[in-house]
Amino acid sequence: MAGKTHFFNYLYRRTVAYIVCSVIVITVPLLIMLSAYSRNEIMKYNNEAIGLINDQLDSFFRSIENTQNIITTDKSVVLPLTLYYAVPNYDISAATNAFRSMSTTLKNMTMFQDGLQFCVVGQKGHLPVNSTKEDINDNFVPRDAAWYEIFERNPEKSRIFFNNERDYYLSAEKAISIIKPIPDIQTRKPIAYVIMDITYPDFRDMVERIHPSIPIRIQDPSGQILFSNMDPSSQTSSRDNKLFSRQVSTFTGIAIESYVPEQLFIK
Repeated sequence: MAGKTHFFNYLYRRTVAYIVCSVIVITVPLLIMLSAYSRNEIMKYNNEAIGLINDQLDSFFRSIENTQNIITTDKSVVLPLTLYYAVPNYDISAATNAFRSMSTTLKNMTMFQDGLQFCVVGQKGHLPVNSTKEDINDNFVPRDAAWYEIFERNPEKSRIFFNNERDYYLSAEKAISIIKPIPDIQTRKPIAYVIMDITYPDFRDMVERIHPSIPIRIQDPSGQILFSNMDPSSQTSSRDNKLFSRQVSTFTGIAIESYVPEQLFIK
């Protein structure tokens, strides 16, 4: 009887050990595969989400560039403006009509772009073309601006300036500014500048309206954070213990990043 009991105990322990080993042999590789699959799927989803946000931001800035291109190549705007600066005693009524037309066109084209402000600054200061509520700096001329030399070298292209001081206003918070020169018809030298600004609070509101479905951080080319909906503890964590996704726009230089804590996965 004792021998039989000993045999059954041995058989029981052996069976339990067999079951445990079988579970480990089957379950551990399965869990590893599941973890790897989950990582890949989340990384794929994050990259797609980041790509979508990147495309939407690019679309916003490209639409501004297109608006500026239309204005700065419109002869009904450029010709009177050229004559306004080149010809002494030029018919002021023609210039007034041109400015009014330019202002109306810009307002119509930016009507649905919330938070976007514009102004036009000529060789000698502000022209009566703006949509801003900021106090105009009447003493400002383009030659005083940090970006003046850039357009002297290449007047054909619009450029994005992050953290722009906006000296063309008396007091205004820094903003993302998209600036495009209006060239003289003959010399092609800049005679005025179409300036479009979006403040950082307005930029963050715009991103919020996109409704990011994942934690993201958006940075300008210098690394300044433009927007973040991440937990504060994620802001300073290294990439070593997190799954990391990052895309940089070739158009604006804006980088969008996302982190997923490593703790979400089976180690």
